[in-house]
Amino acid sequence: MAFLSPTRPVGFWGLALPDLGAADDKTQARQFLASAGYTASNPLRVEIVARNLAIYRDMAAFVLSELKQVGVEAGPRATTRATATRRRKSSSSSNRGSWT
Repeated sequence: MAFLSPTRPVGFWGLALPDLGAADDKTQARQFLASAGYTASNPLRVEIVARNLAIYRDMAAFVLSELKQVGVEAGPRATTRATATRRRKSSSSSNRGSWT
């Protein structure tokens, strides 16, 4: 029995190229940013906060690369569970009403 190598998927992540439309989406994203006043000389700057675990770092790296392709300056920041929980508690407690 011979080993058969798997075929390569068509397109990006196995999606058919006509169904993908990524180039159009990125062009439209650049147009939206330009209409909001963000240009190459005045880019939108964001920070991606993710937990310092491989699954979250990998997804953050993917999002960062996609944002950079449309002209957004994005940087990563790793956080721990304790930091994420503390931030969530502090922000949610200020939004609650109180009688006291």
